[in-house]
Amino acid sequence: TDLAPHVGGIRRSDIVLVANYHKAGIAGYVGPNLLIEAAFALALGKPAIFLQRPGVQACQLEAMAMMSACLDGDIASLTT
Repeated sequence: TDLAPHVGGIRRSDIVLVANYHKAGIAGYVGPNLLIEAAFALALGKPAIFLQRPGVQACQLEAMAMMSACLDGDIASLTT
């Protein structure tokens, strides 16, 4: 996938919402592209707020280290 549009969006954002839904049998799935996007946000000093806690997977610890906050599935808890 082309990450350029996502990278540009991250640059223009104040925060990044990591939409890590259930996928591939893993709750809170974080795939390679999502991990790259969260790392890019971190490198720019922008908070990466995860929708779900990263589930058990190879990059779980890395994803947890990049997570500024977690909504625990409650997107309504976001405020402006």
